[in-house]
Amino acid sequence: MAASPIEIVRIAAPIVIALGIAFVTTWINIKVRFAPTAAHAMKEARAILLIVVAVILNLYMVGMLVSEIVSPNPDLRTSILHIILYSFVLFNNYICFMQFMVLQMISKLADVAKVLLKSN
Repeated sequence: MAASPIEIVRIAAPIVIALGIAFVTTWINIKVRFAPTAAHAMKEARAILLIVVAVILNLYMVGMLVSEIVSPNPDLRTSILHIILYSFVLFNNYICFMQFMVLQMISKLADVAKVLLKSN
């Protein structure tokens, strides 16, 4: 008997949520345990929680985009507007993430350059 996608999601969602919570708490515990100071541990925990929130919101946007694409909505203009909006939000999040990664690389290179200049 073939299960519908909604039944599969109802079965898989609690498992995925439980594994996700276990993963995040383990990640936070490892970061906190090996942090040099309490302030650094709090900073790491906040960063992890921001990453988790960003991933959840992006997954929500992907879900809304997919549901808008496959829905038999009779109002085509609104449907196209929603598809464009969700696509733009996801693209904007991707571009912001890439800019953040480039800024981190530049910061690390600047730190290495400072160390090299001090040694000469």
